[in-house]
Amino acid sequence: HRDLHSFPTRRSSDLDEAVLALAGGKAVVQLQWLGARRQARVEGQDRLPGVSNYFRGSDPAKWQTGIPQFGQVKFSGVYPGIDLVYYGKQRQLEYDVILSPHADPRQLRLRIRGAERIRVSPEGDLVLGVPGGEIFQRKPFLFQMEGQSRRQIQGRYELRAGGEVGFAVASYDPRKPLVIDPVLSYATYLGGTGNDSARGVAVDGSGNAYVTGDATSTDFPTLGNPILQSARKGSTDVFVAKLNAAGTALMYSTYLGGTTAQHGRGIAVDGNGAAYVVGYTRSTDFPHTPGAFQTGGPAPSGSYVVGFVSKLDATGSTLNYSTFIGSGYTMLTYANAVAVDTAGSAYVAGQTDDTALPTSATAFQRRLKGSSNAFVIKLNAAGTGGFYGTYVGGSQNDFANGIAVDSSGNAIIAGITGSSDFPMQNPIQASNHGTNTNIYNSGFVAKLNATGSALLYSTYLGGAFITHANAIAADGSGNAYVTGVTYPPT
Repeated sequence: HRDLHSFPTRRSSDLDEAVLALAGGKAVVQLQWLGARRQARVEGQDRLPGVSNYFRGSDPAKWQTGIPQFGQVKFSGVYPGIDLVYYGKQRQLEYDVILSPHADPRQLRLRIRGAERIRVSPEGDLVLGVPGGEIFQRKPFLFQMEGQSRRQIQGRYELRAGGEVGFAVASYDPRKPLVIDPVLSYATYLGGTGNDSARGVAVDGSGNAYVTGDATSTDFPTLGNPILQSARKGSTDVFVAKLNAAGTALMYSTYLGGTTAQHGRGIAVDGNGAAYVVGYTRSTDFPHTPGAFQTGGPAPSGSYVVGFVSKLDATGSTLNYSTFIGSGYTMLTYANAVAVDTAGSAYVAGQTDDTALPTSATAFQRRLKGSSNAFVIKLNAAGTGGFYGTYVGGSQNDFANGIAVDSSGNAIIAGITGSSDFPMQNPIQASNHGTNTNIYNSGFVAKLNATGSALLYSTYLGGAFITHANAIAADGSGNAYVTGVTYPPT
């Protein structure tokens, strides 16, 4: 309705509607509460530390100082027995509809203006189509208090005649207050008129999102001061984009590539806001920096690919470093995932058939065993050298899709393998159960020690058919969380 800090402690205020202005004002949506009392009492709640001061113009009499700030705004008596509270939660806008005992939820009637289309998704979300994206009112959470615990009440959005939206509420105790709690969030498209695909995402401590992937569009939105690369160079370029925490604006966006083709596959962000992007390229002129870990690129024929690691500064306008990984002559190296530790060291995982991949003297596996193996390389913060490099695999084909690093600097990788002799260490599943003839038929998870010289654990993960482990994360205690897909027999 208005800035939260602009409300005094109590006053009477008109409540016709809530207005959401998104994407720089290109999308404006009005949520109008039909039949609501216009003169609802408004009250700031959850007083925050600090005040705001407004020194506007040259007349001191019009200046405003010491304005309190609040985390919530409550509108009392919007309908008989019904209050409305707006607040922010984890960078999303929420509002609670609070029904007093015996208040009728059928009074709640929303008319939505500015949406090109309105639907309820199979998940129960109210989805509003707007220019450039969609607004979601997540499936409402309804509850009543029983002592210190919440008892969930079943409820959903209800589309009514004339484009109205209401709430259908299942049986509940009318003698107790009822809370209806939706969440407003925003989703946006990102791309141009060609085929653009997002492949990796990371989030910093402020909630800003960093996205990388493939761009074939010549008009992919770019932004920067200056822009690292404003135009597409190859048939497909990597893109790197940073969105603000609300998802409503680009903070920077750039192409990254040479004159042939390249693909972005993973991204990580450090505590300073620098983005680490990995993928693979066929371009001999893919950007690489002097003194980088490896400056030799792919073969001029364009038939083979090498991996790359590029570190962009916090503004997205400068390459702190950019390096190749892999020889590229009759070889294929794919950098698929990256993680970064608190020292700024990058841990890169992928797949290679390169017999000359740089490995360290104490590496867990110094030689290629299969047709292709997974690999892990740890780079120093400057991108000029490797702390270690190692293959990880068996006698067939192995592919690392994801990597995480724990607080002790141990790297954990997840991927897929067709090897029956993939190296095992303290496994929860000691054998490859996959019987499918596909060369990749089982997932795996493996954890290397901080020097890359030994496995702390390694296990297959899968059943009798095809299983892929596609992504992995680690918590503060070193537990690994793996996600992927499993295919039924055909």
